[in-house]
Amino acid sequence: MRPLRIMQILAIMILLLAGITEAGANIPDASNSADDAKIHEPISLTGSRFVWEEGMGTIFNLTPMNSDIFYYDIDSGAGGEIMNIDIGDPSERTIQVDKLTYDTSTFNISFRYRPFGNYSAIGFLGEKYLAAYTNDSKIAEKPVNLVSRRILSKVLIDENKNHSLVEGKNLTLDAGYVLRVRNVNITSGTAVISINKNAIEFYRRAVNPGYIVVYEKAVDKVYSVYDNQKYVQKDFPDFLPVIAIHVDSITIEDGNAAVVIDGIFQLSDVYTDIDPEYGLLGITEVSETGIAMKNRIKAGLSIPDNMNFVNADGTYISPIYFIDNIRLKLANSTKLRFFVYDENMPPNHERRGSVYSGSSPVQAWDGLNFPGFWYDIDSNSFSEKLEIINISGRNIPKGYLRYDITGIKTPLEVAGIKGSELYGLNNSFIVFGIGTEKYTAVNGNSTELSRILIEHTDSQYDKKLFAQGEVWELGEGYSLTIKSLEVRSDPWRVLLSFSHNGDVLKESWVPSGGIFSYSENVSSGQIKAPKFVTHVDAIFVGCCFDFAQLRYTFLTSDNITRIHEGDRIGAFRVTDIEPYLILMENDIDIYLNPGGHLNLIGNLSFRVADANELRFYPSNTRGQEISEEDEKVPDVENPVNTDQVGLVNRTRTNLSNKTTSAPEKAVQKSVSSFEFYIAALSVLILFLLKRNQI
Repeated sequence: MRPLRIMQILAIMILLLAGITEAGANIPDASNSADDAKIHEPISLTGSRFVWEEGMGTIFNLTPMNSDIFYYDIDSGAGGEIMNIDIGDPSERTIQVDKLTYDTSTFNISFRYRPFGNYSAIGFLGEKYLAAYTNDSKIAEKPVNLVSRRILSKVLIDENKNHSLVEGKNLTLDAGYVLRVRNVNITSGTAVISINKNAIEFYRRAVNPGYIVVYEKAVDKVYSVYDNQKYVQKDFPDFLPVIAIHVDSITIEDGNAAVVIDGIFQLSDVYTDIDPEYGLLGITEVSETGIAMKNRIKAGLSIPDNMNFVNADGTYISPIYFIDNIRLKLANSTKLRFFVYDENMPPNHERRGSVYSGSSPVQAWDGLNFPGFWYDIDSNSFSEKLEIINISGRNIPKGYLRYDITGIKTPLEVAGIKGSELYGLNNSFIVFGIGTEKYTAVNGNSTELSRILIEHTDSQYDKKLFAQGEVWELGEGYSLTIKSLEVRSDPWRVLLSFSHNGDVLKESWVPSGGIFSYSENVSSGQIKAPKFVTHVDAIFVGCCFDFAQLRYTFLTSDNITRIHEGDRIGAFRVTDIEPYLILMENDIDIYLNPGGHLNLIGNLSFRVADANELRFYPSNTRGQEISEEDEKVPDVENPVNTDQVGLVNRTRTNLSNKTTSAPEKAVQKSVSSFEFYIAALSVLILFLLKRNQI
């Protein structure tokens, strides 16, 4: 045989086998910030997104319909905040003066307890405020307009829920106010209601069924939107109704006399000044019907070299704040990409996806138009897609709601901090978003997932400050304890102890700025996130106690969730599993009944307006499970249990299942591909041998 021909044949074999190996290695990578990285395509319409990037048009419009940083009432469809950003030439990365506008308008809305009447409200920086009591406001003696006086009063409570208060029982309101019931008399049908704050009684009335309690106050304090008290001259109303309560009945409950309250409305007892003290935006107009602002200075959209805007781990902090807590986050990318966010939004706040309505029938959601889905702005990566293929009236027929989940290779939040590479923490691992929660792929396997119990980001809420001897209960029996703090050494250090059900798993000294990490044993070559990670961000010395501040804490669950093709999960059935891809579709008809809050899977749900017009949006809050009576599908041949998030949860030992598991399916497909390549290779070798008469 000729040596040259042998080399040619071997080269062809190597190339073909390399193609087999590489065929299954294309995983979306969130750790790669290069924009030419191949990421799965979005399904959301550009007009429904809260994320802007080059190619979408130079005018970016944000409203309550596509951004959940603005106030929106799904039942009434009310919400008047609009932000327009004129990008101009994206290559200049600058928002010119007066090219960013914020407008909010008042809207007439009914009190939740409808007999109270109506009032004029306004959304301002994502919060709901009273703009005015009107002639239709039954709890006010006369109309009072606040917005024209350049002040607002935040709506703290507006509800029509029933509260049953027995003799001596208190009902805690907002802002420190407490409602107390005494002298309940069933015979006379009377009781005494008092309103207290800081143990001081401000109001007392004898009431009977149907009575409306109205507490008025001469409010004279003004705070800025930054919660700083301002000493300014304003045209304050003489008195403002700040609390209204409706007494429904006086009855017997469990043998005790009780007062039933079925309507509460409460305002803040301090005003909010709408004139900003500082920030990008400035007031351009205030009227009885709205507020208008524009940017008074230019805003650069480039990541600065100034380290004042970079966290210790290299994460970029946007210096662009519009006003108060509303900021702009830029992608660390050569391609201009950003979104506007609320820095003070608490972790348990409902995240609202783009709203479906008659005028804007949004039927597809991904990480670009639903902030409840995990999203990485630097790489423009997301894991979850939800799409309505067909909707008939209020009904989504079986098989027409599709839910696709893609595994994304992503780094830990702690990656990039000095020393993280020593623990292997700068490696990426596979993440799946399921039901708006994040899971890690166990050993890179898309059919075996572990829920991420704690994942602290660079948010101001994601910090843990605790003292020596204090125990931090992490969940599932895991805990972290500070055994000792050493502030006489250089650098200062802390002794951390990581335990499970009382058994110490790891204990070590960590210097300020250092990392504590614990990993379970894994086979070599497998991509797996560590079990627990935390970063000692700082150590503080106090007069009585010393403290350590931890950031970027990460913990995964011990419970392994196994998913197979054919499994029923929530309202979905798994139709296909590929490496790094899980496909589902609804296994039942889903009826979007007015006022419904329908759970789909995990914490993913649809919240539906209590109105004649069909309006709804995806939410990251758990709704009502769809009952078996509504499913109208045959029983599953092999029913399985569900865990706390509605996912298939099996023990670590594999259970029998008549459907082909994902690993088996992947092997079958790999074998089929391998057999094809071997057959083709054999034909090629025979052809070359015959041609060269070897």
